[in-house]
Amino acid sequence: MNNNQSFLFAPVNPKSISVFRILVALMITFMFSQKGLTPIYPLTEFPILCKYMFSDYYYGLIYLLILLFAIGIRPQIIAILLFIILLPHDFLIQGRKSKQVILCVLLCFGFIKSLPVWHLNKKEFLISNISPIWPIRLIQIQLTLLYGVNAIAKTTYEYLSGDLLIEMSKTYRNFRVDFSDGYYHLLDIPVPVFVLAIASTLIEYFLAIGFWFKKTRWFALVIGIL
Repeated sequence: MNNNQSFLFAPVNPKSISVFRILVALMITFMFSQKGLTPIYPLTEFPILCKYMFSDYYYGLIYLLILLFAIGIRPQIIAILLFIILLPHDFLIQGRKSKQVILCVLLCFGFIKSLPVWHLNKKEFLISNISPIWPIRLIQIQLTLLYGVNAIAKTTYEYLSGDLLIEMSKTYRNFRVDFSDGYYHLLDIPVPVFVLAIASTLIEYFLAIGFWFKKTRWFALVIGIL
């Protein structure tokens, strides 16, 4: 197998994919659990549909599918069903970009094999459930583009000086801290906003490349979640 073929079609360990699947299930539970968010177009054109779509029954179905996905019951089929069920969340006013990442990850899970939790240490199932790595490559490319473009966009004087963050904290309702005095008050320590701006930019540059290397992959995962 040449390098080009190896990049897309090298075998991927189904045990590693299964652990990744469980982590994704936990992330979905956290990211999609918030209720009462305002719909945007085109969902606003269907008010009756919105009323029933985001009901307790709808969220009950989501949690059931997440549970099935996490433990590994028909994970490829459940991944596609979850993608379809969760797609309306891309038309809610908050958290759209982060949810789009997870939705694409779910779609990729529809094309890669993973194991139920009770088969994780059984060698015969590991051998018979090997998949090519290309769906994982799609996830890596998506993350590189997401964080890379964000990092490049933030590499400006307005952002790195902290001025833009200060203005955004005054303007946007989704900001949970007040930077109006030029500092982030971490307990009793005033941290200059420009330090946060530079740190966030460097972190995004790291995340843009960190998922491609074995030694940095898990560290990048933890940093990305935080």
